[in-house]
Amino acid sequence: MIRKENLLAFSVLLITVLLSVSGCTFTFHSERTLDSVLTIPSETTDETTTTEPSTLPSTTSTTEPQPGSETTADPSKTDETFVITESGSSETEPRQTEESDPTIPPSVTPSTISTEEETTPSADIIEETTDDPDITPTTTILSYRVRFFVQGKEIHSVHVTPGSSVLPPPAPKIPGRIFVAWTNESRLRRVTQDLDVQAIYNYVQIKVTVRTQVTTNVTASYEEHKFLIDYGSDFLPPKELETPPFGMVFTAWRGNQSELISDTVITAEYKQDPKAIAIVLSSGRKVLGYPDPDLAGDFLALLNYRRLERGLDTLETAETQRQAALARALELSVNFSHIRPDGDSYWTAYNLKTTSSMSENILYGTDDPEAAFEYWNNLTGHRENMFGSYDSTIVAVVRGEKYHYWVQGFFSD
Repeated sequence: MIRKENLLAFSVLLITVLLSVSGCTFTFHSERTLDSVLTIPSETTDETTTTEPSTLPSTTSTTEPQPGSETTADPSKTDETFVITESGSSETEPRQTEESDPTIPPSVTPSTISTEEETTPSADIIEETTDDPDITPTTTILSYRVRFFVQGKEIHSVHVTPGSSVLPPPAPKIPGRIFVAWTNESRLRRVTQDLDVQAIYNYVQIKVTVRTQVTTNVTASYEEHKFLIDYGSDFLPPKELETPPFGMVFTAWRGNQSELISDTVITAEYKQDPKAIAIVLSSGRKVLGYPDPDLAGDFLALLNYRRLERGLDTLETAETQRQAALARALELSVNFSHIRPDGDSYWTAYNLKTTSSMSENILYGTDDPEAAFEYWNNLTGHRENMFGSYDSTIVAVVRGEKYHYWVQGFFSD
């Protein structure tokens, strides 16, 4: 036993010197005895002495041996284990030996625990990773999402494989609008990214036909004016289209003008101006004009004055022939002639007795009684009628659409 203790003391001293020279430290553990580290055959027996591992918690102590100091092993502390570690290491945790208690889990080095949060790849993307630092991780896209919107509302969604095509859904009908196309429609032929596709609509255009009368025939003819308005809009025809044909006045528009949702015809309605007079020709044409009794009265006064200058009697007004004279004036606006529009002679327009005789002077253009008198007075036949031996006369002046028309009839009983 003395030799064994001496050998142990020498071994401890030798280890201490070697550690001091190499800059290392040693740690004592109570898990194994020195005998389990250094197996020395006993002098008294051939069997090798071993000790069971301790089941007590391990304790750690660190000593820093001084160079040149002697260290004597205490025989009473032969259950210590020497573990050599590098100098300057921050590891002070006890290390398990090969024969440590299996019930104690091995220590885990904190640096081996990954602090990166695991993420689950989406159903459409797969990320391929590798431990080889020379290989760059790759991402595989399984599908793209294509969404279809109408007025900001999603109506359809589909996932497709990259490079494939997508057939758009039928565009829903929207009142007052007409579908034109889908945005990004060209990209739907080969999808290479997520797409949001919007439906494009235009407002439906409503055609409005405005009919205005252009003639005063019994069977009126109309001119059509075309307009396009937005679906559901109101429509008020332009003010200038209310202008009526000559001799008539505008009364109203016939046809719906509010919230139009279909093509519409709006017709101007007219009536004869109460101040106008009219005749209807055999052709069905309605002729209108405005009588001017003031011009007719001024002309007759001028004529009788000139007759008195010549010593002739004044002419009486043939009031019964006034309507016939006015009708003749209207006929002159259609056919300026002593032949009526229907082909008859002028005198057939008047209410004559079988024994009566008459003459007629006609004129158009001027609205001045003196100018009218001078014109007729310069023509032999017209002058003879004005200063002839007649009993009565009638003068009618009608303002037509362009000119004034004059008629003077002379009658003898």
